[in-house]
Formats: sequence, C-alpha cells, structure tokens
Amino acid sequence: MPQGNAKTTFLIHVHVFYSETWAALSKLLKVTDNHTREIWVTLGEDKAFIEPEIKQDFPDARILHVKNRGYDIGPFIEVLKQVDVCNYQYCIKLHTKRDV
Repeated sequence: MPQGNAKTTFLIHVHVFYSETWAALSKLLKVTDNHTREIWVTLGEDKAFIEPEIKQDFPDARILHVKNRGYDIGPFIEVLKQVDVCNYQYCIKLHTKRDV
C-alpha cells in the first residue's frame, strides 16, 4: 500500500478457470506494470498446477484457491472479503473465457 493517503491505482482480480489462457492474459496485464497495483488470482481447486507460472509472471500476486461455484462472481466475492475497496482508485475484474 502506498504511503499516506495515496491509493493503490488498481485492484486487479483474475479468475482463472481455463488455465490455457493464462499466458495471453498475463501479457495483457503487463500494461499495468507502471502503476501501483494488487493482483489477486483465484484458482479452482484443480488448477493449483498453474500457480508457479502466475508467480513467475507476477511474484507479488495473491492467489486464492476457491471452490468452482458462483460462476465468475463467487471468486470475486472471495477477493472482496480480503480487501478494503476504498484503498484503490480502480477495480478490474477479469475471468478467462474460451473461444468456441
């Protein structure tokens, strides 16, 4: 958290259901490299294998393992329980999708 009354620019939540999309998503998240940010990644209980790749891309990422329920909103609620949204200027919520 920045010093004084300054707010962290971004709270970024990413729910990774389709692990094969992480590499592309990670590249897109790099646009926030020059801003203060907290990245929270939620993973289904069966997706723990991707955690090392996430940590390699974003060493400070906070990772939560969640049950696969609540679609993409349930994991977001789990993150919101962990943070005070008043500490951020912007909130970005992303989740993986697969092309059909």
